[in-house]
Parts: sequence; structure tokens; C-alpha cells
Amino acid sequence: MINGKGEVNEQEHATSDRADETDESDAVFPVTINLDQRQVKAASKPQRIVAISLDTADAVLELTDPSRVIAVADSIDNVHLAFQSKAGEQAANKLRFADSRDPEKILAYEPDLILLTKQHEGEMDAEQILLQSGIPLISFQLWNTIDEIAANIR
Repeated sequence: MINGKGEVNEQEHATSDRADETDESDAVFPVTINLDQRQVKAASKPQRIVAISLDTADAVLELTDPSRVIAVADSIDNVHLAFQSKAGEQAANKLRFADSRDPEKILAYEPDLILLTKQHEGEMDAEQILLQSGIPLISFQLWNTIDEIAANIR
């Protein structure tokens, strides 16, 4: 199990120590992450990721193959704002700001993982509805300092 600090509890998830050896294989799945006093469970490696905010889009595109990211914030196209704008070109769908507040539009992509930040008011509202969908959802706190960025990426 991985806690909110990105630490693995190997007693609860015996295959976690193989993650580095397998390079993104399904060996670490299923996985449970403790985050904000709730558990986020993923049965298998996400293949249809929706990154609602630019912060989460940049992070996920840095950490995984862009082909697994089916929708990102349209601000990923702005090379002055986004670090991963080149990788973002591979995302099949771009979420306009208004779309990021509409849970139905997000769920229409049939994601198996949803990433959002809590610093955007519309996303906080959408989070409550999206949590009810049963789709694994990771909502991040602030991304304002190096420590917060590092913690969120872990």
C-alpha cells in the first residue's frame, strides 16, 4: 500500500518492491493509495487517464506514456505555461476550462483514472460528483512550492 506521502507499506502489498525492475508493468497492481483520509484503489495499470488541470497534465505526461492519457486540460497547448506541451499533442482530447467543471463530460471519456487539483474551485465541485462514480480519482492539494510539487508527484 502507498500512503499519501508516497511511501509503500510492503506488508500490505508484497509485490511493490518489484516496481523498479518491471518498468511500469502490472506487477505493482492492484494498488491502494491512502490519500486525504480515503483510499484510492486501482485494480490494474491505468490506460485511460484524464488529467483535468494543467498541473496534473504536466505531471502525468512526464511520468507515463502519453498514449495512456486520453484527455488533458487544453492549456497544455500553451508552450509558455506547460512543460509537457509536446507530449500533450498526443492526447486525443483537450478539456476546455468549462469542461473541467462538468463531471458528465469527464466521465464520457470512460477514464480508468482521473487526476485533478483542489486549488481550482470548479474542480473541487466536480470532485464530489466524480468520487461517486467509483472511478479511481486522485485529487492533489497545492502545487505552489517545490516541496508540494515533489509530494504530489510521489
